[in-house]
Amino acid sequence: MFIDVDHLFDYYLNKGFSFKLNLMDFYKTCMDCKLSKFYFLLHSFELLIISWLITIAYPTNLILLGIAIGMSQHLIFDVIFNKISLKGYFLSYRLIKSFKASSLLREYELY
Repeated sequence: MFIDVDHLFDYYLNKGFSFKLNLMDFYKTCMDCKLSKFYFLLHSFELLIISWLITIAYPTNLILLGIAIGMSQHLIFDVIFNKISLKGYFLSYRLIKSFKASSLLREYELY
């Protein structure tokens, strides 16, 4: 769940900051992919790999293991159910594409 905090960051970067967050607009904007740019800094395979490498380095730390498993599960479900292409979950690819939403969306539905 904490991984989704980056959606708030994206929303404010695209819509402008306001202390009055309209939750319905926030939800619809993110779910309908109505942002011009997708940063989603916490949603990346690179960060997932780093998370697993740290977990492997500290194998007795169950908190790190829980974070790595939770992040893996979250990204798997996002890849299946969201409109972003598989390549779009690589932060490096998003950077190359200047984070433009139009470059990151799938042309077809998986489900």
